Amino acid sequence: MTRSGSGKPLPLFRLGPMDGVDSLSVFHAAAELGIECVIITSPATTFVSSGYFDNARSVLDLNAIAAGNIPVFRRRIGGGVVLLDANQVFYQVVLLRDNPMAPRVVKEAYLKFSRAPIRAFAQIGAPVEYRPINDLVVAESGRKISGQGAGVVGDCFIFVGNILIDFDYQLMADIIRLSDKKRESFVRLLENNVSSLARELERSPPKSDVEDILAKEFMAEFNTLVQTPPPEKLLERARKLSVYMTSEEFVFEESERQHNSIKVREGVYFQRD
Repeated sequence: MTRSGSGKPLPLFRLGPMDGVDSLSVFHAAAELGIECVIITSPATTFVSSGYFDNARSVLDLNAIAAGNIPVFRRRIGGGVVLLDANQVFYQVVLLRDNPMAPRVVKEAYLKFSRAPIRAFAQIGAPVEYRPINDLVVAESGRKISGQGAGVVGDCFIFVGNILIDFDYQLMADIIRLSDKKRESFVRLLENNVSSLARELERSPPKSDVEDILAKEFMAEFNTLVQTPPPEKLLERARKLSVYMTSEEFVFEESERQHNSIKVREGVYFQRD
């Protein structure tokens, strides 16, 4: 295990665009290997990510997903179904559970690790607020512009989130199993409650600028954070996990969870039935 804490350097891995699902499997790989780090990356291609407890067959429109040749990746932490693509930047914090920097209470984790992204949004020109428990919303409109999650994988505490540079409302609605009438209503609800930098700024800032600002703010938050190349074993493990975590065996594992509603943002849900 690679332990950071007590003043020891914490690696910052800036991985740039990764091959689709590798951009999520990489933090699972870090947790499995016990590599403490902060990761900034993005997917080069579009994919769907389901939460660990989701019933993928129940909630997803598998015909639409197959027609679009969109992979489905099942996370090992909870949360709902999300659409991920090249118009997003991910931040991922991996800490051993006994590290003093790892909060013991979930709410404290969100408060602590949301600070760097909140400052980054302000630097970019789109001020946001933390909306308990896991959203960042545009300060003026209350629309969600970042979804976050936390959990435990192996011996590690995980905190992850994204910055929406742009968002495809229609495609998000298309991947969910809905009637045509319900799908139209879902698109409208998404438009009213989810935003992006492109929408707020009326332009899409370069992804590299967003990543630079985010890295700077995380380095301000963790004074031991040092940008470093990722170890090859991390990337190799991520690629192997990508194969398993998109396999039918794992994605469609039996789940008794019922998906009567879809969470759009904190306090806003769409009833499927």
